[in-house]
Amino acid sequence: MLIRILILFSIVFYSGICQCQTFLQLNRFANPEPKRFYVGDKLTYKLNSFGDEWFSHTIDDLNLVDSLIIFEQGFIDVSNISELRIYKPVVRGLGAKLIQFGVLWVVYGIIIDLVDNNNPFTIGNASIGLGGMVVGWSMKTFLSKKDYKINEKNRVKLMYLGY
Repeated sequence: MLIRILILFSIVFYSGICQCQTFLQLNRFANPEPKRFYVGDKLTYKLNSFGDEWFSHTIDDLNLVDSLIIFEQGFIDVSNISELRIYKPVVRGLGAKLIQFGVLWVVYGIIIDLVDNNNPFTIGNASIGLGGMVVGWSMKTFLSKKDYKINEKNRVKLMYLGY
C-alpha cells in the first residue's frame, strides 16, 4: 500500500516539473535532428543590424507571444538573428591538449638535450612538437565552431512543448 502511494505521489510530483518546455530551435539543412537552446544556455549570434559583430549572452527567458529572446542585458527579436554559432567543446578541448602536448614535447626535448649530450634535440623532434601545436591550434581556431546563416535552409524559431 505504501509503495502505491509513493508511486502515485511521484507521478503527480514529476508531472508538474515536466509539463512544459520552451526553447529556441535551430533547424539545419539536411540534418533531421535540430539544435535546441534552453533557458540558461549561452547563445552566440549575429544581428542583421550590427554587421560582422558577434554577441554572446546567456538566455534568461523566452517570450513566445512577442517572439523575443530575453537576456540580462536586454532582448532581441528572433527575426533579427542573421547567424548562429555552435561550439564543439570536444574538438576545442582536444585542440588544447594537442597544443599542450606539442609545447611539452619541445620543452622536454630541449631539457634532455641540455642534460644529456647523447640525445641531441633534432629537427625530427622539433617537427613532432611543432606539428602538434599547429594541428591543435587549427582545431581550436577552425574546427571547434560552426556558423549557420539563417535563411530558407537554416531556420530559427521559438518552440513551446506543453499540454
